[in-house]
Amino acid sequence: SSAATTMVESYASMKEMYLKESRALLGLQWKGDEELFSRIVQSSADLLDAAIKCTEANPEDKSGVSSLKYHFKGIVKQASNHFEDSSDLKELKKVLERAESICN
Repeated sequence: SSAATTMVESYASMKEMYLKESRALLGLQWKGDEELFSRIVQSSADLLDAAIKCTEANPEDKSGVSSLKYHFKGIVKQASNHFEDSSDLKELKKVLERAESICN
């Protein structure tokens, strides 16, 4: 139905928007900045939610979540050196685990 298509398109554009935001945030000097890291984690969670919505609307296509898995892995890897025990890092790891559980 066209409504479903429109929904998928709006989730896809949301996903693009969050991905741009995430990349922009990652381009900043975030590694010593907990507040900025917190925003990156929030952005990552929003990004995954939008990607999951796309996948739910189109179950054959998991490529969106799949590519995000590597995006999140990279952030976790870098963040682990700077925010070892932070609750934000735990949150980010949960985001990564969710992505992995969808694309195992």
